[in-house]
Amino acid sequence: MLTSVLNLVRAGLGITIVPGYVCAFARLLGLHAVAIQDGPQRRHELSLIQRRSTRLSLAAKTFLDELEATLHAREASPDPTAFLDDRPIHPDTE
Repeated sequence: MLTSVLNLVRAGLGITIVPGYVCAFARLLGLHAVAIQDGPQRRHELSLIQRRSTRLSLAAKTFLDELEATLHAREASPDPTAFLDDRPIHPDTE
C-alpha cells in the first residue's frame, strides 16, 4: 500500500503524510520529504512527501500549517486528551 501511495504522489496526484522512516525510500523514488515540526517532545517523526520539483498547493500548505499548529498546541496542553474528538468519522452513516 505504501508503494502505491508514493507512486500516486510521484504521478502528481497529491501529497502524503508518512512516518519518518519512509523518507529514504521516497527519496529513492525521486520524491521530496518535508519534515513536519511537531514540537520538542516528538513521539514520531512525520514528513510530508511531494514531487521533487513542485511547490505545495495552497490547500496542501494550509493543511500543513494547521497540522503543525495543532501538534504544537497539543504539546503545550496539560491535558493530552483535550484534542481527542469523539465524533464519528462519517456522521452521515450513524
